[in-house]
Amino acid sequence: MAKLEWSQKLFNFALVKVYLFCELLIERVNTNIKVELNNPMKNILFQEIKSNFKSVFVRPEWQTPQLDGFRAISIMLVIVFHCFYALFSLFKNREEQLIDFIDEIPFVFNWIWQGDKGVDIFFLLSGFLISSKLFDEYDQWNTIRKGRFYFQRFLRIMPTYFILLVVTLIISKKDPIYILAHLLFIDNFLPLDKMILQYTWTITVEMQFYLIMPFFILYAFNRIKHKITFLIGLFLVSSLIRMLVFLSEPVLYQTRLCDLALYKGPIVARFAEAIYGNLYTRFGPFILGILAAYLRKYHHKKITDLIKKNPMGFNLALLVSISIIILSASVPYHNINSQYNIDFNENLNLIYLSINRNVFSGGVAFLLLASLFPIGLSKPCARFFSSALLYPVARVSYSMYLFQFPFIFLATAIVQKDVKLLGLIESITLGKMWLISCLSIGLTFLFSVITYSIIEAPFINLYKKKKKVVLNR
Repeated sequence: MAKLEWSQKLFNFALVKVYLFCELLIERVNTNIKVELNNPMKNILFQEIKSNFKSVFVRPEWQTPQLDGFRAISIMLVIVFHCFYALFSLFKNREEQLIDFIDEIPFVFNWIWQGDKGVDIFFLLSGFLISSKLFDEYDQWNTIRKGRFYFQRFLRIMPTYFILLVVTLIISKKDPIYILAHLLFIDNFLPLDKMILQYTWTITVEMQFYLIMPFFILYAFNRIKHKITFLIGLFLVSSLIRMLVFLSEPVLYQTRLCDLALYKGPIVARFAEAIYGNLYTRFGPFILGILAAYLRKYHHKKITDLIKKNPMGFNLALLVSISIIILSASVPYHNINSQYNIDFNENLNLIYLSINRNVFSGGVAFLLLASLFPIGLSKPCARFFSSALLYPVARVSYSMYLFQFPFIFLATAIVQKDVKLLGLIESITLGKMWLISCLSIGLTFLFSVITYSIIEAPFINLYKKKKKVVLNR
């Protein structure tokens, strides 16, 4: 415990030093560009950017700190996953080398290949935050101001996303007509090769969720008597829907996941289009987020009393949830030499594909809820997820998700000492991959601080009222 406290103090000290350095840098820039004090507009603009920059490092008092930890970890998981997953493209025509590299990675790092589950954490957090906001608004006004809600979500998501789309469209030279699908947030209905940005399906799924949520709360959820049972039922239905989709196209579960990862055949695109990027196959984590928000808001005292009455049971449940997270993220489906793939069973694969993401999300949901009730073993969890070191990453996580890929490429080029790469690499080591991952996260973070300060925050500030707060995503 003493070591943990010492490490926390060291991390906080390092973060303060980074912040002071950045503040000093801003002051130097302020001096160098010679902002004219007699020009109010220039001064106001610069002060706003400076304030936005500071907000990346200073957490508002009203904000729930535990959520920042989950958000920061989820974006880092996704970036690490994309760094490693890029190997499937960079090792073209060297399949045996890639298989050997994967086989040599220690078992404890199996979670790397399932880092895309960080997206499921994003969805869970969105369900929690958005439903919490809508619950509060309904309790206050007995309605939900849908226009205001959509306007806020639009300002939060669209500006940075639009800039990325335009830049990508110019670089890729794809048919401009397809940008409309992205702007209308229906691009996940397009064939994979028609999407301008294939990885922004997550933004589309979130926006589709936002579109439904006010109506869901007003006309469905609030009219249901047994709300907890209703949400649990919906969560179970989400796994059933995934299973039905797989059963409708048996080849999707009859194909080994390692073969999908190795890009064997057109089945890869079909898997992405049918199961990977749709709201109706990914809404389970959103429901868990709504359930967690409902329990925290309307059953806070009951849960607190229950934990205090049975602390051993609560601690055991917490340990079980952590074990579920670890185990569900450690299935070695990526390794062609693993027992899972050597003794491949289609029925087992069907069950795994149908429930794995929801099982993982269930473990995360309980861990999230437990960290919001810091009693017993959940206290160190709450302290960890509330760490000031994680807050800056959480604050700019949206920009980090959008702009990660150029920096993954740049980090790979730097580590491999090959600026061109040409889509191929001769060899790689696990140490180099970790270096690439850390460098990608660092470079993406630095760039995202800039985009947040200049693009994201000014639009967020448009719907601020009296308090200087930043709306959580």
